Amino acid sequence: MSFKKIGKQIPRFISGTALLFNLFSAFALLLCYLASFTDPVKFWPMIFFALAYPFLLIINILFVLYWLFLFKRWVFLSLITISIGWSYHTGFVKISGIEENPIKNQSIRIMSFNVKNFDNRNRINKEIGHTKNRIFDMVKTEAPDIVCFQDFYCDNTADFNTVELLTTKYDFQYYYTAPPNIRIRQNYPGTTTFSKYPIINAGTYVFKSLPDYVGIITDIAVQTDTFRILNFHFKSNMLSKYERTMFHEIPQTKNQEETATKFKGVYRKVKESTKLRAIQSVKVRQLIEKSPYPVILCCDLNDTHTSYTYKQITKNLNDSFTTSGKGFGSTHIGLFPVLRIDYIFHDPSFKAWGFKTIRKHLSDHYPIVTNLSYESDEG
Repeated sequence: MSFKKIGKQIPRFISGTALLFNLFSAFALLLCYLASFTDPVKFWPMIFFALAYPFLLIINILFVLYWLFLFKRWVFLSLITISIGWSYHTGFVKISGIEENPIKNQSIRIMSFNVKNFDNRNRINKEIGHTKNRIFDMVKTEAPDIVCFQDFYCDNTADFNTVELLTTKYDFQYYYTAPPNIRIRQNYPGTTTFSKYPIINAGTYVFKSLPDYVGIITDIAVQTDTFRILNFHFKSNMLSKYERTMFHEIPQTKNQEETATKFKGVYRKVKESTKLRAIQSVKVRQLIEKSPYPVILCCDLNDTHTSYTYKQITKNLNDSFTTSGKGFGSTHIGLFPVLRIDYIFHDPSFKAWGFKTIRKHLSDHYPIVTNLSYESDEG
């Protein structure tokens, strides 16, 4: 029996129900595309469509296969919807990338990595500094010229004086860390930029509404050229360990009222944090526009490429994954491991190549690295 005949024998109720769900999923995917244009401060419901993008895309692909299998004309419903958002899909997965220097000129190698404090809070009953040492070995292997760390940790002990280790043993002669009074404290998490090239000017940027999220601005001289490196950690959703794992426990949960209460807590945190990230993104975009030098922005954005936050940043900068990456772009290892929330953005004057996500479990994020070629002032 042919697939076409099988399709004709399926009861209308089943076909009608499938079509209804297909209409809903196609409409929801269209809302995902619109989410990046919608300021969550003014209209917050679009936040959750942006987060649902990977799942809605997969559902629509399955509907394409379903209708194609049955030789039904409804195949065009999801097919057209998917085609409309093609630029969003290349921010999620890339079939091919750029492996070699496209302009055969000078280039710098950049790494960005949220190291989760080098896992220093889990030192008890573990080899001291084990995760930190693995991260340092990875950095040495990848050999970046500039490294931007988020959730960086250092203290005055021999095992965790990470600043001293990176500047002496790993040849990063220059660095800048935030907040500015950091050296007064015994230990400090934060944002830190390391460079093998001279840092000729540096400063911090403090968000008025988020004083704990301090960004770093460093001007780095590469021979006769100067580039501005921005290193930012955008507002986290601040989910507890339980809240990050509760979704796996829902089938075993019998107390529906308690589950609903906890869901509301997660919902409120995500909603408010996304609004704050949107405000941050506008401020960072203004910094980019005022820069006298070409900008490279390394960040844990804590938002996906379908978000309003991402859209604000890419008004001025290119995303190195979309311009040169290959494969799935996901960078988060937590609750939803399909999300891409870590980025290396760059001025359009750079040409990105050799972008890769290093899929080693060294944190709850994957490190990312890319090469940026440029036309030197010398040439």
